[in-house]
Amino acid sequence: MFKGDYVARVREQPRQARIVRLDENGFWLSALRSAYHSASISEPLDILSYNELVDDLTAEDLQQAATEWLTDRYVRVTLFPEQP
Repeated sequence: MFKGDYVARVREQPRQARIVRLDENGFWLSALRSAYHSASISEPLDILSYNELVDDLTAEDLQQAATEWLTDRYVRVTLFPEQP
């Protein structure tokens, strides 16, 4: 099981990254596009409740996500140079 300090660090990292990105137009464009196309976000204003969602994360939530996503499966990704 995850310790409380680990959960706090997991919460803090995306929160800090988001603070930096809030000043960029690309962030808002992406967030509004996701809100428009996503069935899970019913209101564009839900974008502003991100901190509450992060604060609600528990050690059990992290354990469940790790169990679901961190398996023996893997993805091979190849990054090609951008074409001029």
